[in-house]
Amino acid sequence: MGVQVPPLASSDRRRGAASLSGRPSARRLHDGTVERTRKASVDGAERFRPEVAMKPVSLMFLVAVMSTPSVEAQGGQYLGPGLHPAPLPPGAARGRPNRPAGQGVSVAAKIDATRWEAWWAYNREDLLPARGLSDDGESGSTNASGMRIPTPAETRARVLPIIRAALDDRGSDVRAAACVALGRNADPKDIPLLVARLDDRDRKVVEAALTGLGYCRHPDADAALVKALGAEGRTAKERGLALLALGLSGGDAAKAVLIDGLSDDVARDRGAAARAGHADSCRILAAGLWSRGDMGDDARAPLVSEAIRGAHAVVPASDEILRVHALLGLAKVRDASTRGYAAGFLKDPVAGVRGAAATVLGRTTPGDDIATATLLVAAASREPTAEPRHAMTIALGRLAARTGPAADAAYAALLKEAKEQDRQHRAFALIALGLSKRTASHAVLRAAFTEARDEIVRGAAAVGLGIAGDRDAWSLIKEKLEKKGNPFLTCHLLNWVALTRHPEGLATAAKFLSESRDPDVVATAALTLGIGGAADAGAALTALLAKTSVPEIRAATATAVGRLGDRRQVEPLIAAVEAAKSKEETKAALIAALGLVVAKPPILLDERAVIDADAGVRIDALDYLLDLL
Repeated sequence: MGVQVPPLASSDRRRGAASLSGRPSARRLHDGTVERTRKASVDGAERFRPEVAMKPVSLMFLVAVMSTPSVEAQGGQYLGPGLHPAPLPPGAARGRPNRPAGQGVSVAAKIDATRWEAWWAYNREDLLPARGLSDDGESGSTNASGMRIPTPAETRARVLPIIRAALDDRGSDVRAAACVALGRNADPKDIPLLVARLDDRDRKVVEAALTGLGYCRHPDADAALVKALGAEGRTAKERGLALLALGLSGGDAAKAVLIDGLSDDVARDRGAAARAGHADSCRILAAGLWSRGDMGDDARAPLVSEAIRGAHAVVPASDEILRVHALLGLAKVRDASTRGYAAGFLKDPVAGVRGAAATVLGRTTPGDDIATATLLVAAASREPTAEPRHAMTIALGRLAARTGPAADAAYAALLKEAKEQDRQHRAFALIALGLSKRTASHAVLRAAFTEARDEIVRGAAAVGLGIAGDRDAWSLIKEKLEKKGNPFLTCHLLNWVALTRHPEGLATAAKFLSESRDPDVVATAALTLGIGGAADAGAALTALLAKTSVPEIRAATATAVGRLGDRRQVEPLIAAVEAAKSKEETKAALIAALGLVVAKPPILLDERAVIDADAGVRIDALDYLLDLL
């Protein structure tokens, strides 16, 4: 039997169950009409503007607009760059709600899982570059203006003392941001500092310290996480984060906690308390992460897939949430031998299980397995519920990217799906065509972009073109960007720029950064410049980060500055930290940006946890990682 993990408690026992049975988990705007919702402009003045029922990723950012005050106004937590998923659509929630740890529903819970933007929120990091600029050729070199660019080692020596000092800041948001930043740097000598923060008086700092320990990927950090799991007084969310952190770390010590005795423990833990807290869900998802299958390492695949299948087999049919997560854990392992097992659930009576089974098949079916492809195509054609049908469509897109008769059959099915009348399903089909990476898809996606009568389909076509790598579509994208119309569409046009890193597109994004007065457009432009690698944008982004008072712009710009990776901005960032003084939210964002600048590869571990997640099933610990992106 494996290490005993105390059951998690939760005040929200069946959150997300409705979406598993095929009912929408959040309000949606089926007819494309807009709400009039009060929202802050870039300069802080109130105005009215249309909102779409979604939050940009991080999560991606596709949640219905929240009625709570901004983070700065209510002292809500800021743990790092990522209130806005990179790049995001409009309608972002204005910061995290200020709620007691382990209580209430996270921002992510408001995502409407039936919208294609929800999929983008969870999966965009699988497609976007983690770092805007490469270190190649930059270390210690001199740029065109004669300025010497410091080496990564020199930069860390300058930055890390500032981040370490921030662990003792009076502001809990600053301390939390410092925990995540230190974890991203993965320096073993910082592990004791993070362990000490596990006793912080503020829960959000404890959560950040647990996450930072997982990022360290070191045996000492893993030992601290195992100890935290068994400690009394830990909340459900903290224990869930500790499990996921062990999975992200991938150390050998985690095997005893995550893998050994998994099926026996799941069978024993079928009590109400365990189900309510999603303890087993976190553990199974962490086991999938621990396999490293999603990182191209198949050495642990047989061991982990056997353990997860064994656990799945003992889950009662009534526990829909755990049945979904067991299959999603298999999807992370990427073990081709599990596709036959997963295919058996394409006709399951629970919608969420059917969708999760399709996700496994999309990740594991080789291009020559025509039998499995036929099953998947047939399942998609008969599926009556939106969420699993969309998952099947995405699975077909992943399969179509391979070579062989099964891949060709999947692509042919997608061409039919792209003609659907339902706007959301057509949008998913266009995204899936982009995932196919086939040159032939470019013409289909361009036609959909130019002929679509609504922005939902046109936005999906733009993102699909970006995923497919169609840089020659710039003339179409440019024409729409120059019209400066619907902010929703503008954000997704900028998504195309981030995906393709088109130089003229990046120049256009810079204009939106300085000229737009729409917060979502400004935030998306910032992310586009950072992720797209606009080397000359670093100074403008740093200046904006230091002065903006708008939460979503601050969060997005912190992400942009950090992920751009321009080490020339370190000194301006440090100066801004010193100038921020008592401005807790601004200082936290600056610390987070510094942490991303010096982060050691892989700079983003959070994304591994949320890719392929079911947007309709809420888990506090998983939502936390999504919000960090």
